[in-house]
Amino acid sequence: MKPLTLTMQAFGPYAEKTTIDFTKLGGQGLYLVTGDTGAGKTTIFDGVCYGLFGRASGFSRTNDMFRSEYVGDDVKTYVELEFRYGGKTYKVHREPKQKTLKKKGSGVTDLATVNELFAEGQLTPVASGEEKVNKAIKEILGLNYEQYHNVAMIAQGSFAELLNASTEDRTKILGAIFQTGKYAQLQEKLRVNTNEAKDSYDRSCDHMLQLLKGVELSDDDPEYDMIRSAAESADSVKAAEKYIEDCCVRARDFEEERSKEASQAHAAAEKAHKSAALELENGRKLGELFDKLTDVQKGLEKLSPELTAAASNAEELRKRKPELTELIGRTAAEKKQLPLYDEAERLLTDSVTLQRNAAKLKNDLDILGSSIKSDNERREVLKQFIDSLGDIGAQLANTKNEIENRTKELEEVTAVGKDLSEAEKLGAEVQSALEEFNYKKEESNNANSEHIRLFNLYISEQAGLLAEELEEGVPCPVCGSTHHPNKAHRSEKAPDKQAVDRAKAVLDKAMNETENASRRYAAAQAAHRTALENAISRAGKYGEGLTPEQALQNTREQYKVINKALTEAKKLSIELTQKRGKKDQAERELTELEARVKQNEQKLSEGSSNLNAMNATAEEKRRQGEKQLADLQYPNRREALAKIAEMEKNCDALTKAMDSAEQKLAELEKLSTELNGKLKALKEQTADKEKPDLTALEKALKEAEISVADALDKRDHAKHRHNSAEQLVKRLHDELIRNRQLNDDYVMKKSVSDTANGSLSGKQKVPLETYVQMEFFDKILANANVRLLQMSDKQYELIRSSNSKGRSKSGLELDVKDHFGSSDRSVKSLSGGESFMASLALALGFSDEIQRSTGGVQIDSMFVDEGFGSLDEQSLDKAVKTLTGLAENSRLVGIISHVHELNDRLDKKIIVTKEKGKGSQVRISLE
Repeated sequence: MKPLTLTMQAFGPYAEKTTIDFTKLGGQGLYLVTGDTGAGKTTIFDGVCYGLFGRASGFSRTNDMFRSEYVGDDVKTYVELEFRYGGKTYKVHREPKQKTLKKKGSGVTDLATVNELFAEGQLTPVASGEEKVNKAIKEILGLNYEQYHNVAMIAQGSFAELLNASTEDRTKILGAIFQTGKYAQLQEKLRVNTNEAKDSYDRSCDHMLQLLKGVELSDDDPEYDMIRSAAESADSVKAAEKYIEDCCVRARDFEEERSKEASQAHAAAEKAHKSAALELENGRKLGELFDKLTDVQKGLEKLSPELTAAASNAEELRKRKPELTELIGRTAAEKKQLPLYDEAERLLTDSVTLQRNAAKLKNDLDILGSSIKSDNERREVLKQFIDSLGDIGAQLANTKNEIENRTKELEEVTAVGKDLSEAEKLGAEVQSALEEFNYKKEESNNANSEHIRLFNLYISEQAGLLAEELEEGVPCPVCGSTHHPNKAHRSEKAPDKQAVDRAKAVLDKAMNETENASRRYAAAQAAHRTALENAISRAGKYGEGLTPEQALQNTREQYKVINKALTEAKKLSIELTQKRGKKDQAERELTELEARVKQNEQKLSEGSSNLNAMNATAEEKRRQGEKQLADLQYPNRREALAKIAEMEKNCDALTKAMDSAEQKLAELEKLSTELNGKLKALKEQTADKEKPDLTALEKALKEAEISVADALDKRDHAKHRHNSAEQLVKRLHDELIRNRQLNDDYVMKKSVSDTANGSLSGKQKVPLETYVQMEFFDKILANANVRLLQMSDKQYELIRSSNSKGRSKSGLELDVKDHFGSSDRSVKSLSGGESFMASLALALGFSDEIQRSTGGVQIDSMFVDEGFGSLDEQSLDKAVKTLTGLAENSRLVGIISHVHELNDRLDKKIIVTKEKGKGSQVRISLE
């Protein structure tokens, strides 16, 4: 990622809109960010980091600190970063959550965050919303916030943090950067699996313990003591594992024999009980016969007086039969008069009904009159509403024309913007082609220098070979001299002819590639120039008197204006369409109202005539009904029915009394006959027999039942003990097999888990995740030492400590090897300047390894926010050379520092100044 421009407004100390054009600093090299303390140097890096990831460059600063204290609520806080990556240009716009003035009324309201990402030449964002923009940025750069923070933006305090971190802290740092958490997850999974395997094995032992504890055996079982001893604890079960199954088998056989004996004793007791029960049953049946004989004799004695009384009562009621006949005749005569009562009451009922209907009709006519009045009022309202809407059709036609015109304008400005965007894109390709040409040109120059160097060495080598053949006093074949005081010598590193030829081939290839790159650059320039001319010529009014960049910005602004007008026209069209619908509905309702009023007025006239006729008919029916009731015996049908009911009740009572007396007499006579028959039968059944002693028979049965219960209890207990022993043998056999398998599984898993978690006894405590991180750390140290050896004149080298000193975790401790001293020592023993150089080297080593491990991620720019004040002039010079090396290959490196020597050494600067009460300003200096 290479920043092009950074724009900040109301962001930290930058109150006014401030734009930093990084392109003025060139495509590569070092530049210094300098200025007064607190002026806002680090805020520049915050702006870049916030633009990319929505977060500050340092972990100690949060988004709620971004709002500038120098602006009012009417100024919006935002950051806009334009950057280039992979030959493409992007622009990201972010606004943090903030307060702003209310549009209506006084006071402030919350303003939601804004996050938008634009691609080159696009009028609309390719991603919107914080989550989507962050995801898109990560896909473009190939790095998340934490990785970018450690690769390209080394913030204050992070140097020493990396250098002096403990193994635990480095584990967290390396885990987050290189995503080694999967190895920790594997460690934890292996540990959990081992614990689960041990728990399963322990549960199996507990299960066997419960099986042994739960078995029920006879006290005299020969294996009783052995099994109880094994069931004392899980350890005792493990100790008895080899012989306990055989003990249980012998115990089961013993309990099986005892169960058979108890079953035989129970069968004998059951047989004796059945015999006693049969004798008692026969005794009870005979006793019942003697009891029934006594009951029948008592029943006949009690029945005799009841039978005599019933015969006398039946005879008395037979004498009242003429009285019943007369009462039935009178009742029939009264019933014949009932239809006359019905007719009179029907006339009166019809009269009342007609009166009620007349009243209801009058009420309906009143309601109908009110409805007619209400409808007339509503009709007037609808007429006024329809007149107020006017000619909506004409308004809709005008709005449609507006929409068509705006749509055409929008298409025109979109086409212009597309042409200008394409031209801008070709301009970026020109820059890319130029960068490629410069790169190839530099490669050619390097190849040419290498070829000349090797060729000169080769020629010198030939002189050395010739000098070896010279002899003092013998003429030189080149100059003819016989004296050779300064003969040429052969170089041990001189190249051969093949090496010179290979260098020449590399030079030829580089020259060819340079020529090709030059042609591509020229072609890209021509294409860009043609596209730019065509775009400006077609831009018309949108590009008149403007630069291509201004024309593109103008088309974007016009796009927004025209699109807004089109949206408003469409909105008006919808409103007019809705009004036209309401007008059509009002007209339909008016037509329906007029028809309904006419129909209701006709109904009102007809109803008034019907009301008068209904009142006359009701009065006539009332008069006829009252006259007919006056000619009958009772004043109304209700009293006539009451008299008839009274006579019918008397008839029913007399009839029921007669029937009841006759029925009772018949029943008593039948019962007398039945009892006499039973008496004769019972006397025959009990002849020559005595009543049995049931108490003695019941006592004998009770004793037999007790014997059976006792035998059954003994049999059941014996069976239960046998079943318990049988189940123990079966379950213990299966569990022993499972227990041995679980033990083998636990032993295997524990060995693997201890290895992965660094828990093996007598071994170094290095978990798997730390082991993987050690590989990354070794590569980081290799990269770091290339720079540290250079900055320290080959005195210092960072190494992993080999002494764990009994700590629970080791492998990532850091020492320094002093090549001028006698032993390795702690990095904390370094002086301030030495510690700074070691920290810088380590941070850059981290950056190199992260870039390598992320699969070809391009780091086109770096930001270093760290003090250089602890370095002497010589060390500072080496640190600057190291950072200058980073800036090779088109990399731009920015440094924040107050050190005066750096200000003198670096020409390219971003100078930040702060004016009290007004905020900070930025200017770029190239001197």
